[in-house]
Amino acid sequence: MTTEAVVKSPVEHQETSTRLQFLDLGLQFEQIRNEVMQAVTNVLETQHFVLGLEVEQLEAEISDYLGCRFAVSCASGTDALMLALMATGSGEYAREMLRKPFVIGRHMYSNGMRVNSVAAANASGYLQHTLWLNQATSEHWARGEAMYRGQCGSCHTLNGYRSLDKLLAGRDRQSIGNLLDRLHEYKPDMAYRRFMPPLTGTPEEINALILRMLDKDFWNRPDASEQWSPA
Repeated sequence: MTTEAVVKSPVEHQETSTRLQFLDLGLQFEQIRNEVMQAVTNVLETQHFVLGLEVEQLEAEISDYLGCRFAVSCASGTDALMLALMATGSGEYAREMLRKPFVIGRHMYSNGMRVNSVAAANASGYLQHTLWLNQATSEHWARGEAMYRGQCGSCHTLNGYRSLDKLLAGRDRQSIGNLLDRLHEYKPDMAYRRFMPPLTGTPEEINALILRMLDKDFWNRPDASEQWSPA
């Protein structure tokens, strides 16, 4: 017995679809075409491709809208986020070294000292391998100067930005010694630990730094041979 099957072709349905544009910049541009073209023409005519009057006007409009005194325009949203992180100190692991304990989080302090090198520098000397001792001055003065340049100079100047002359004004030898003692010990509850690196070196090197901070002619005085040793 033979059975024949009749196979019918499926009916083809022709479907139509409507595409919805998620973001129609062309339509938006048509609404502000004249304003945009005039602004572009002004930039081309004035040749102010960086900053200029248009940027000033934009920042003024933004500050008025937000009700604040100032506004800063950025090249991108990423730049704006980075500025906010830098201003608030939130970018601990991706920010400049200025006045913070680390330049690389938990690895390198802002004075260039590596965290795992602190103990060795305290034992054998911070200046043991330095090439920057000034041979034109006395050895003690040169060591104090090298200590200052290596451990203080990245954040401080003597009489300019964050002047040590102002920060240490009125402090005598003992007072400066006590301050450096705390930085040298670098205890977990020390207030300066939040924004200053530890002071490393031998007692002789730290003593040279104290005298450098006091007076460059200190070594000519009768008591210059006295040593201060951190606790």
